[in-house]
Amino acid sequence: MHHASGKSDHYHAVVDSHWRVNSAPVFAAGGDSIKQAMRAYEVTRKPVSQANQPMPEIIAAQYDELVELAQLASHAAVARLEMLASKHPAVSVLNNLLAAAYSRQGRMKEALAVVERNYKQSPEYLFARIQYAQLCLLAGKVDSVPGIFDYHFDLKLLYPTRTKYHISEFAAFAAVAGEYYLLKGDREAAESYYRTLKHVAPEHEMTERLQSLMGDGE
Repeated sequence: MHHASGKSDHYHAVVDSHWRVNSAPVFAAGGDSIKQAMRAYEVTRKPVSQANQPMPEIIAAQYDELVELAQLASHAAVARLEMLASKHPAVSVLNNLLAAAYSRQGRMKEALAVVERNYKQSPEYLFARIQYAQLCLLAGKVDSVPGIFDYHFDLKLLYPTRTKYHISEFAAFAAVAGEYYLLKGDREAAESYYRTLKHVAPEHEMTERLQSLMGDGE
């Protein structure tokens, strides 16, 4: 199911897609708007550090291994992630990985609890926002989603000082925005977001999932 090209993609795809059965990607609004928005920042496949989300050196050193554990989601893998998240409760990345691992095991109650706690703890963290928005969509609270993103479905407006995003950050943000617009009945916006993803990340899982969610119309 996962089509990302490297380890730096894996964590994000796990985080934003496997705890939910159907989630869709999206971003931007129309050809010219898309081009203008993307001139404001770079989308890359290389790891992107975030100063407001510090990661202890001990976690950073084993990050790739932890990503694989979250995907594996064996009992031993989940137990290790639980232990680390318990020792480092303020590290949002660990909470995201743990939620992903829970969801892969079908432990949705625990996954959703971690997602909600992570968002309340780190409401500015992009993936905490994304997962919490997916939680709201899952619960039918569609109108709660815009506020989670400060009413900005544009990364440059949401984070004015950031100039670089990992491709999976871009795709995940697009995914939750896309589902929001589809549920609101704005198919035209959803289609423009799909075209953006098709251009930026044609083989990404989120792109394929949005196309699937939209059905035969695209």
